[in-house]
Amino acid sequence: MAAALDSLPDDPLALKAIILSQREEITRLSATEKALEALVQTLKIRIARLQKRTHPRWAAL
Repeated sequence: MAAALDSLPDDPLALKAIILSQREEITRLSATEKALEALVQTLKIRIARLQKRTHPRWAAL
């Protein structure tokens, strides 16, 4: 971590730009995570429906 701190610029404007860039990346990744979680839920529902179709006796258990 010390090596990473040594590589940071001393200029406050450059540091602010790095922080802004990281915030944007976090926002983008958070949106991607939410979209993927929604996709997983949709796929789980689809799998459950398909299982009920192919194995109706097991679905009743």
